[in-house]
Amino acid sequence: MIRKVLLMLACASLALVALPATAHASEFDQLTLLTFNHPVGLPHVTLPAGTYRFVLADPSGDRSVVKVMNEQGTTCYGTFLTIPEREAETPTAPVLLEKREAGAPQAIEAWFYPGDDIGREFLYPPEERFRG
Repeated sequence: MIRKVLLMLACASLALVALPATAHASEFDQLTLLTFNHPVGLPHVTLPAGTYRFVLADPSGDRSVVKVMNEQGTTCYGTFLTIPEREAETPTAPVLLEKREAGAPQAIEAWFYPGDDIGREFLYPPEERFRG
């Protein structure tokens, strides 16, 4: 009987230790699910309307690379170089969109983890920059 009680206490304490690491996983890699009701552009790719995972590719090292995947995380649409983008106030939306020429999808200019005023600005090649 005492063994059962001790075993149950050990399992309960392990569960409590494991919970905080799981709860903070999305803050560590800044996993954000974003849903678009229209196509959007990123460097060299256009994403159709849908839900996507935006995440830091190497959260413990180089935080300038962002990976974009489908909602389930099974398809990668690209890894993108970024630079820090600071806003005077915390943005109300997790992405800043840039208008493009008529008929072209809006481009994602920057991505912000919810609640942060420093986001990641995507680096576009010169031929993909809006000149309008």
